[in-house]
Amino acid sequence: MINIINYGLNNIFSIKNCLDKINVKSKIISKPEEFDYGNKLILPGVGSFKVAMDKLCKNGWVSFINNFVKNKENYLLGICLGMQLLSSKSFEDEMTDGLNLIKTQVKKLSEMKCNKKLPHVGWNDIKMRKKCEIFKDIPNNLDFYFVHSYAMENGNFVVAEFEYGNCYAAAVQHENIFGVQFHPEKSADGGKLILKNFNEL
Repeated sequence: MINIINYGLNNIFSIKNCLDKINVKSKIISKPEEFDYGNKLILPGVGSFKVAMDKLCKNGWVSFINNFVKNKENYLLGICLGMQLLSSKSFEDEMTDGLNLIKTQVKKLSEMKCNKKLPHVGWNDIKMRKKCEIFKDIPNNLDFYFVHSYAMENGNFVVAEFEYGNCYAAAVQHENIFGVQFHPEKSADGGKLILKNFNEL
């Protein structure tokens, strides 16, 4: 069972539909008390980092997520903005503290030597930097679908990167915490395999 957090800023139904197609049982939850059995949690997200953090704080998700990942037999996957929320802080609009689960910060691509059009929208191949369980059986240089203007700064937690004027974090892992900057639910068979691999952890 995968529980999908709904806090009002996410593409939850496309993720749920994708999981249904690969026969993975999932449940959308709007408050921590609705968490069902299982040890998998997805944090999706689109839009503003600050608004997202405000909603997570207001609805009790911050303490729930922190307690959830303390159990190393539980697994968390952040998608797109959900990956960025795993960071220590973001400089979108104004400096905003994140969940601080990945010790890095989020900045606009143009502030990290990207001279290409923003937002970065469309298919982009990714290059693996480290072995990672959710990328099992995924070939190197496979394309995934991105929609974003901000990204995590690089660090030793980066397991895959993409090139868009410069190299940036496409996927991260710290122990039982995973994040992907792209949208696996919109990334054809490769994205489906990532979600399947996450479910099988």
